[in-house]
Amino acid sequence: MAARCFLLLALFPLQVIASDYLPKDIWRDVDEWSLLESWYGGQLGAMQEPSLWEMSKANPSAQQYRLLVLPTFIPAYAIRVERGSVASSRLTYVLLNGAGGYEPGKIKTRDVRQIETARSNEFLSLLDHIDYWSFPTDVLADRRRSGEKVVICLDGTTFVLEAVVAGRYKLSTIHMCNLMDVDGAGELVDLFHELAGLGKVTPQVDKVMPN
Repeated sequence: MAARCFLLLALFPLQVIASDYLPKDIWRDVDEWSLLESWYGGQLGAMQEPSLWEMSKANPSAQQYRLLVLPTFIPAYAIRVERGSVASSRLTYVLLNGAGGYEPGKIKTRDVRQIETARSNEFLSLLDHIDYWSFPTDVLADRRRSGEKVVICLDGTTFVLEAVVAGRYKLSTIHMCNLMDVDGAGELVDLFHELAGLGKVTPQVDKVMPN
């Protein structure tokens, strides 16, 4: 048992839970950052999830990807894929018992599992194929600035996609209404769910309750 624990720590070092989950310089102003830090960060903090933003500065070898799912009226959940050494990968799934648009509540379910090498490679290949690093930070705001007509949904589900690779950090937030407007975003969200053993996302995502 001791040898196994040592091996897991070597492959996946312990992570410190940080207070700042979002960088300030990617938002319009400090008020927007404060609002989203409170919303996204409050849900992630309740999940006892690490800050990938802080990790990007503290651990240059880190390679992790996370999907935070925030339905308005039902519990939020996160799916995080962590690439360890020697091409090992594991997935952490955390489900709260509150509501994604209100109080987060407490952890209801936490599941950690290894990812088969083939599925891990499939995930990384998809990220390259869809050029995730070119995704806009805020799809809705980006389209508004460009003068495009946009669909505004008052309720529903917000997806927050994050990645940290070799000190580089990326965040993209997409509402369910705009998910299929971003090439590859729907595929990526679906694959996160498949790896976690959940059903694929549909346009009625608020009706899909995680196990």
